[in-house]
Amino acid sequence: MKSIFTLVLAFSFTSSANYAEFPNKEQLAEIMASLPVTEGCIMADYESVHVPSKNKTYYEVLFWDSKTGQSKLYFYSSDTKAFKAYEDNVQLPTTPLEGVNGKVMMDYTPVHVPSQDKTYYEAIVWDTKSEKSKLYFFSYDSKSFEAYEDNVQLPAVPIDISYEGTIMANYASVHVPSKDKTYYEVLFWDTKTGKSALYFYDYDSKAFKKYEDNVQFPASPLGNVEGEVMARYTSVHAPSQDKTYYEAFFWDTETGKSKLYFYSYDAKKFKAYEENAQLTARPL
Repeated sequence: MKSIFTLVLAFSFTSSANYAEFPNKEQLAEIMASLPVTEGCIMADYESVHVPSKNKTYYEVLFWDSKTGQSKLYFYSSDTKAFKAYEDNVQLPTTPLEGVNGKVMMDYTPVHVPSQDKTYYEAIVWDTKSEKSKLYFFSYDSKSFEAYEDNVQLPAVPIDISYEGTIMANYASVHVPSKDKTYYEVLFWDTKTGKSALYFYDYDSKAFKKYEDNVQFPASPLGNVEGEVMARYTSVHAPSQDKTYYEAFFWDTETGKSKLYFYSYDAKKFKAYEENAQLTARPL
């Protein structure tokens, strides 16, 4: 018997010529029935990636149990016009993170590299209490997900704060064709205060490093909040300008109050957009 659960879907879309609808009620019921017995909440992350050489967009959904970390990864089959679970070898480990004190959270992301005509798949798994995390990648050699070596893992304590809320993270990657290079970043933040730390993968040291203070967000990105602070960090490259744009959206889960930030190349720091480019104070 499956436990009663709360289903939370975190969607992130990429535009494309092809479009797949999220599973209908019948398909969703089949997916839910196939998931392992759950002990916590069922969480989900929906991702899509476009492959120019095939003029095709691929859609995936990662579900996981927030207590145990047990997960299942699905893909949209254009043949059957339905979402199907990958075989066991393409699933994350049953216990992706040892010794969890809080909730297990995950962020799954694919990025396509046109020069190699190859798509890279990664997932970061973290503990919302202890802050520890583990970054996985899909290995084409072993045809399975593997944890990166220790030098490519994030610090055990990514945010140097007196602990107040729970720690969340957002993993983003963007490919820059002119440099034939992919850039990887992780934003960690405290849901109580909104204080955050933005990391990038440094190819020279072969490790994740924290950006300097001028490339970090304000300690209180929303000011006073009534609920929890949530965030979404994103990067997109514009080939015609050979320029990458970085943005982050923070919001209060109680009131809906939000603020949208962008990285200013002129000021060399993140700035809030003007009021006309902000969402209404109470969107619902």
